[in-house]
Amino acid sequence: ASLFLFYVGWSKNLQDVAASQRQMLETTQWMNDNLPEDALLGAFNSGIQGYFSTHRVVNLDGLVNNEALAALQRKDVWGYMQEEGVQYLADYDLYLRYRYKSFLGVDDPFDRLELVYEEPLTKLHVYKLK
Repeated sequence: ASLFLFYVGWSKNLQDVAASQRQMLETTQWMNDNLPEDALLGAFNSGIQGYFSTHRVVNLDGLVNNEALAALQRKDVWGYMQEEGVQYLADYDLYLRYRYKSFLGVDDPFDRLELVYEEPLTKLHVYKLK
């Protein structure tokens, strides 16, 4: 009985993770179909986007990009995106409002972004940098 209750409780979490990844893939496919061919994308959560995108994707969390890591250490990720020519930012608002806000180097990133697409289930957003 305990094992069954454990499964029921955790199966919801496992399904939610898969749903989030599916929605990220669908958003990447939307970007492939709707953004200019030469668009340069930035993302903190860039794994699925980097693999499946037809666009170049700049990793912003520094896990696979030493230049982004240096920008995080300087607390100037926004400046780094401008230097690289990033035109679109695709990620969850949580990353911009909370997790990486203090590393961006700007007061309110949403003043500098124009919403282009919102994935309805997980609220993954695609923004164009102004």
